[in-house]
Amino acid sequence: MSLNLAKSEKAQEFLEDADFNRKWINLYEKCAWATVFQDIQYLKIWNRHYKDVCEVFFVYELDENENLIGLFPLARCRKSDKLFIAGDYHSEYQTWLATEENGNEFAEKAIDLLSTEFPKHRLQLMFLAPNTPLEWLEEKWGKQTRLQTIPRPLVNLGEKNTSEKSLRKRGNKTRIRQLKKQGELKFEEVKCPTEFSRVFDEIEGYSRLRVSGIHNVQLDVDKNRKPFHLDLMKETDWLYSTLLKVGNKISSAQVCLQNRDEMLLSITSMSPFFAKQSPSKIHLLMLGKELKDTDYKNFDLSPGNGYKQRFATETKESYSLTIFFNKTDFLSYTAKRKAVKFGRETLEKVNIKRTRFFKLADKLVHKLKRVKIQTIPRTIFKNIKNRVYEHKECRMYSFDVRRISSLENPNVMKVDSVVDLLKYRPVEAWQDTTSQFHQKVLRRFEEGVHSYSFADDEILLHYGWLIERQEVSGVYEVEQSFNLPKNTAVLFDYYTHPKARGQKLYQKAILQGLHDAAKIPETEQVFIGVLADNEPSRHVIEKLGFKYEGSLFKETRFGFVKKWQVWDQESQIEEKELVLKESYST
Repeated sequence: MSLNLAKSEKAQEFLEDADFNRKWINLYEKCAWATVFQDIQYLKIWNRHYKDVCEVFFVYELDENENLIGLFPLARCRKSDKLFIAGDYHSEYQTWLATEENGNEFAEKAIDLLSTEFPKHRLQLMFLAPNTPLEWLEEKWGKQTRLQTIPRPLVNLGEKNTSEKSLRKRGNKTRIRQLKKQGELKFEEVKCPTEFSRVFDEIEGYSRLRVSGIHNVQLDVDKNRKPFHLDLMKETDWLYSTLLKVGNKISSAQVCLQNRDEMLLSITSMSPFFAKQSPSKIHLLMLGKELKDTDYKNFDLSPGNGYKQRFATETKESYSLTIFFNKTDFLSYTAKRKAVKFGRETLEKVNIKRTRFFKLADKLVHKLKRVKIQTIPRTIFKNIKNRVYEHKECRMYSFDVRRISSLENPNVMKVDSVVDLLKYRPVEAWQDTTSQFHQKVLRRFEEGVHSYSFADDEILLHYGWLIERQEVSGVYEVEQSFNLPKNTAVLFDYYTHPKARGQKLYQKAILQGLHDAAKIPETEQVFIGVLADNEPSRHVIEKLGFKYEGSLFKETRFGFVKKWQVWDQESQIEEKELVLKESYST
């Protein structure tokens, strides 16, 4: 028996070598724990799109008859030098291939070889393929590995399948009814690569926005991801892609992979515009119902905690395995984990949740990166001065939509563009972090608020918002609120990136918002607010013909706060007490 390492050109030659391919396929069929992600065709397609980013290499073992009895497909990032399993994050289940009797022995020998070749590295198998042999960890490598248990939720597609029954529950029937009010509800399979290509960017954008806004993680744009999945659809029958549409709009998307005798959830995405009705939940139940009459044993929702377990008919165990080739690295990692655990437990004792801590830390780092040292004394002095005396005025303006025909419509802004909003990059210390901004975007879209945006290839240069109908408006800068006249739309929260100022984007966005508001049935007027000392914005608002309605004031004297409102005699405004969550001024 011989253990070998094939790197660079030799590894690429193996992928094209007919004899090696035949041996690979033979071993794959024999390996009881192999998944679709170790199939040679899958990794060939992945290598085609990622070989410029990653160097594929193999640890492999041949018996005395030159038969392949062990194969570990791996890759190394050309930029970071990081080691990972071939297929990277696309491969939901990661493992090595081996004959049943050689599974543990090959794994141990392969790791020995890798630790010699890459002594300063570590290797993580994010989700180990089910039934991967792990007895070898009881030997020496067990002292330099971290094995973490992760739930693997499954929907049984046999008699235990409860998807259809769940769809008939009152809550789900209500969600379906609410979705149908917005358009015809359609469950569609996407079989055509052209159609899949057309919708891919949209569902990818929804997913990235949600990950940023909810999990505080900004995913890098992977330009190879789309063509990789398109080729999977063109060249294999593994992809099962479905959409849940409301009218002609995507409310939810689920992309599954046929993994031997199971269907595996691979990509999931939900439109923020329909999030109130939880379309992903309805979609998953419809998928479970649709798969019931197939030959698949289970619908694998993929490993992880959270909402998926609510859909599962059973939960099995899966594992995440990290192997440290360097003992010092392992000890350092273990010490850091203990410190993090201690910190988390300490925070919990003072009732600070982990997610809140990370958001606060993210905000602090964000501010420190953008605060100029020379401005710190001036900022401190200003804050002290404002505690002694500060006077704020927020001016409110209205526009009668019957006058809109007299104004041009530049129509240069994109409306409700997730692609644009994902390009948000804060440049000033007072701005929201990227995650906070995207969290706000998710909430506003869910509430039916519309965005107006202008971006170049890399950066969001301008944005603003339109509320179709609002009864109460709040301005947190002066900590007050007021009742709006009937049938009023509101424009608010505009911002122009420093590099785009002077291009009249603010004016163009307001004009476009006014024209769109005028098309909303029964709308009579549009309101906008601005702080009195924001002279450039005031100038644009007044130049466009907005009528001044009144002002909200806040005055601070030695810590004592006074708030009041002054409205034009002809104004229909009424003061109202309200707990303010965000501002509706510019």
